[in-house]
Parts: sequence; structure tokens; C-alpha cells
Amino acid sequence: MYVKAITTDKEFSSVKNEWIDFEKKVDNKNITSSYLWQRTWWKHFGHIDNNKYRYDKKLSILFLYNEKKELRTIAPFCIVKRKFKKIFHYTIVEFIAQQWGATYLDFVSSDLLKNEFDYVFDWLKKNRKYDLIHLRYIPEFTSNFDLKSENATVLSVCLELEKLNYENIRKNYSRNTINNIKKL
Repeated sequence: MYVKAITTDKEFSSVKNEWIDFEKKVDNKNITSSYLWQRTWWKHFGHIDNNKYRYDKKLSILFLYNEKKELRTIAPFCIVKRKFKKIFHYTIVEFIAQQWGATYLDFVSSDLLKNEFDYVFDWLKKNRKYDLIHLRYIPEFTSNFDLKSENATVLSVCLELEKLNYENIRKNYSRNTINNIKKL
């Protein structure tokens, strides 16, 4: 296996056809992980005045290929250096668009194997300097991440109103969410 890292705007533009073709191949239905959405977001928010918001972003999109040189997944990451109190800083790996505007963020893939998933994060560990990996807005329907693992935290819920019934609510939502539903 090997990784091709996309780190510049020019490289980001150059992978357009490969990314879009791969989306079709894996039947990607997640618009916020699509090339067009990710590229548009980066074009508008990737280069804003970072000092004003106390962070600096660098592209680090990873294309993972298997031994047969077949594309297996696209991990749309960026490395964000955040400033705290104008003195300290820390570096985070996160999804592109995680800062604003994202609903569902995920790898573009269909049948990613565990060793391939692990390879992406091992590659990050060996090739990027960061303090923390903090991935948010991962959809419940993902097949790439185990949201029930001890390292995953589900922070909020978005209710699907057409599926609400008392049994579903009691089984799947927190007491706080249930109390908020009662107020509707």
C-alpha cells in the first residue's frame, strides 16, 4: 500500500477527475465528502485571514492505493495549527470543512478494510507533525469508523421526525433529548 498526499491547491485541482471517478465507483452519496463540495469549501475558506481567527490550515488529503495501484480511499484531511491566548499553539488533524459548514464528513470509500484504515493513520503518524487527531461530524451511516469504540464520542443528535415514536425515542436518545422533545 502507499499514500499520495495532496498538499497544495494545484495538486487539489489536479486530482479532480480521479476523485470524481472514484466517487462514482464507490457510489458516494455523501455530498460533503464529495470533490466539488470539498474543493469549493477550501477555495472559499482555506485561505481566509488565519491570524484573525487564530489558526493556520494546510491541506493534507490522503489517497490510499493498494498493491495493485487501485485507489481504496480518500481521506480529506487538513492540518490546523491553532493559537491559544496568542502565546501557545497546538496542531490538529481534522477533516476539511470541519470548522464551518459541514454536516457529514467521512472518508470516500465503500469497502475499506481495517488494515487499510489503520495504514492511513499510521502514515499520518510517521509523516505529519500534530498533537491531536480530532475528527467530527462523522455520519452514523459510516462504514469507515466505529462510532461505538472507546475513542469515539457522539456529542449530539439530529432527530429524524418521521421516525419518532416513543419506543424509538426511549431506546436511542438521551434523557436530555427526550425532555427537549416533550417541549415540541
